[in-house]
Amino acid sequence: MSSPYTTTETPAPPEISEPAYTVAPQAPSPVRQPGPLRRMLGPLFGTAARMGAWFNLVLVVLAFGTMYLAGGPVYALCTILILGSHEMGHYLTCRWYGVDATLPYFLPAPPPFLFGTFGAVIRMRPPMPVRRPQFDLGIAGPIAGFVVALPVLVFGVATSRVIAIPAESSGMIEFGDPLLVTVLMRLIHGVVPEGSTLLMIPALFA
Repeated sequence: MSSPYTTTETPAPPEISEPAYTVAPQAPSPVRQPGPLRRMLGPLFGTAARMGAWFNLVLVVLAFGTMYLAGGPVYALCTILILGSHEMGHYLTCRWYGVDATLPYFLPAPPPFLFGTFGAVIRMRPPMPVRRPQFDLGIAGPIAGFVVALPVLVFGVATSRVIAIPAESSGMIEFGDPLLVTVLMRLIHGVVPEGSTLLMIPALFA
């Protein structure tokens, strides 16, 4: 007697072979070439690494000498203070955030360069912080430099004289007046007459 129940066997699902993937070899990342400024300063940083802080001191002395030749001792001292405070603002903020940075390197500019200096730089090494600390690192230098430059500017304007522009003024160097200098001139010297100018002393030139 046959059973009233029947069973149906479910066939096994067909095997699906995994598709073969081929991974194309990745091209090596291009080596980032240093820019012209980095190439120019490369020997400077290499020498600095060997000499340590003595190299920074040597550059300060050399920069003071070239600026002395360009404008005298007062000009050299004021410029060293302004440039140094700017770079120390960056340096101290780097120390605050734990960024590896060097002391300032002053860049002397021997004659015939007009100002006697190419400025000053510091070197920051990665890793660098992100977002807010980067903003602080960037703005700390200009703020510190401005704090020192402002009293030098006030002293320079106050001790400079208003003179008549000579008829033969081909040998004179005339700069446009920034807004802050114009305001200080009005406050200290009043309205400068037509045909007159402010004879800059070395501190104001700095």
